[in-house]
Amino acid sequence: MRIRSACLALALAGAPLSHALAGDASFDCGAAASAAEKGICASPGLATLDGVLGGIYDRAEAAPGAPASLAADQKAWLTARDDCWSAGAPELCAKQAYVRRIAALVRAVPAARGDAPVVGPVGISCETIADPLAAVFVNTEPGYLSLAWGDMDLVLDQTASGSGARYSDEDNGGHYVFWEKGGEATFEGPALMAPAPCALGK
Repeated sequence: MRIRSACLALALAGAPLSHALAGDASFDCGAAASAAEKGICASPGLATLDGVLGGIYDRAEAAPGAPASLAADQKAWLTARDDCWSAGAPELCAKQAYVRRIAALVRAVPAARGDAPVVGPVGISCETIADPLAAVFVNTEPGYLSLAWGDMDLVLDQTASGSGARYSDEDNGGHYVFWEKGGEATFEGPALMAPAPCALGK
């Protein structure tokens, strides 16, 4: 199911297939000192996201026309990420921070994606939503979907599905569900009167 989802999204984005099952953090876990670094190294999922983000950031930094605020934005993001370990659910907080930062970087500097297991941004049109959704698929293990439109910015986890690919914010009660199959999708959530039919584009 996950490979099928990754292949579809990659085909839509015109990118080569890359799929990360597990990976190392972008820093030396043997020298981890802060609560954030230790927490990342203790979580295979967070360590993988950290490694993916590290590669994307390095490519963004080297890309022609990279935003002038890139380094300052990254420094501010690192501070916010570290603050997750003062929160009640640090791993959930950090996971969402990583997915949002990965999505923000590939939206700002598409060339930064490189060979990372990331697809997007992919435009999604839903019948009952005026603004198009900007989707970024993070095909790690587990997988994630960043959806942004208007003033909304969601991080959804890939969950079990009999067919297609299903993403939900089950960590936060499962209020939003995005279900894709064959290039078409449905999206449901508290802001919608009924599940909205959607179409994935490029």
